Amino acid sequence: MKRKILGLFLTFTMCTAMFAGCGNSVKDSGEAASATDMNGEESVSDMTNNLSDLEAVVHEIPAGESKSGNPLKGLIPFQGSTTDFPHSMDWFYIPVSAVQVANNIFDWNALEEKLNESAEQGHQAVLRFYYDYPGETIGVPQFLIDGGLEMKPYDEPDDLGGGGLCPDYSDENLRASMKNFIKAFGHKYDGDPRIGFITEGLLGFWGEWHNLPYDEDTYDGKPDWSIPT
Repeated sequence: MKRKILGLFLTFTMCTAMFAGCGNSVKDSGEAASATDMNGEESVSDMTNNLSDLEAVVHEIPAGESKSGNPLKGLIPFQGSTTDFPHSMDWFYIPVSAVQVANNIFDWNALEEKLNESAEQGHQAVLRFYYDYPGETIGVPQFLIDGGLEMKPYDEPDDLGGGGLCPDYSDENLRASMKNFIKAFGHKYDGDPRIGFITEGLLGFWGEWHNLPYDEDTYDGKPDWSIPT
């Protein structure tokens, strides 16, 4: 039900993270990051220790036929849905685990496939990365789990659409890897015309910045998994 509601009624009030902001957070960074494919072979040149010294990535995207005269406006269906109403954007979630191989190693192929799928339809993508999506693929990169990150199990299909594993958001290794991901993502995709909006995500169920019903209200007998600042 949640996917249908989001697919039909997603509005731009959710789209709080624009590319300019994402790119600026990268340009202020001095930490290193690199990109390899899943086999360990380099697929993108290694980032230097000073990301501000790098030139902006140039994205050559062929124009597609637009299905709507209102770019960056209107209803947004899930990518791959069979709806036939006019629209200029597609919506999708993607787990961080699909692109982050290690603390500073990234394979962007999964994201590239989704962006290209939208571009081939003449659409732009609206996307959100997540670590925890009830009932869906775990979004926490495996290297963090292997490193001892606490993963809290839950199983409430009536309320959440399926069980899952909630990471401990206070874990310093998780926080460090999250910062590295944001920097690398911003550097690679800042200004990419295939992307219309990046919605605020990463933290909490569905990347919505909450873990309801696991919150400060413990009268329901559920532990408090509030996300620390």
